[in-house]
Amino acid sequence: AARFLMLSFSSLLLWSVYQIVSKTRNAAAALCAVVLIAFSARYVRLSVAVMGPVPAIALSALAMYGIVLYQENYRKRYLLLSGGLFALAVLTRFFALIFLCASLIGIFMAGRAKTSAQNPAAGAMRAGVWWLAAFAAVFLCISFAVSPIDFSQLLKPYLLSAGMSGAGGQNLASWLTEEYDVVVLAVCALIFSRRENRK
Repeated sequence: AARFLMLSFSSLLLWSVYQIVSKTRNAAAALCAVVLIAFSARYVRLSVAVMGPVPAIALSALAMYGIVLYQENYRKRYLLLSGGLFALAVLTRFFALIFLCASLIGIFMAGRAKTSAQNPAAGAMRAGVWWLAAFAAVFLCISFAVSPIDFSQLLKPYLLSAGMSGAGGQNLASWLTEEYDVVVLAVCALIFSRRENRK
């Protein structure tokens, strides 16, 4: 049952990635991204692990898809849904906070585009406030209803693992050789963006 649940979240992750890339780029780029992720060695390992981070990543990707939908038609419900989903992702695993910067950048860019003729900064801030309000509401409601959150777990496991490894940080060259599939994804994204003159 646990492995089936992880497989469901894994499928949700692939679907979300496909939707995001197809809406921001095109179907060919989306298919390429999904295939590269599906054949990634780390993705396969994480998808069969019962206690893996796949649910948090899938919920984060779904939250980003909500931001993409907001960029299309500027309906506030997509912002609220995205903030709520991101709160669930963070409550699942705190490391999902690594997606916070990308989410806020997407929201602010959408808010600026919506009010480019008037006051772009105000539009960006307004969209960000709505998203953060939804995030805070869901996060606080669930954390108080289920059990108090121990915020020390945000950094402690990562600090402990860094201390146990003995090395202060992993060498960039060795990381690139181990995570070659991530590098391929990044290079493909850069090529697609460069051809279409997108930031």
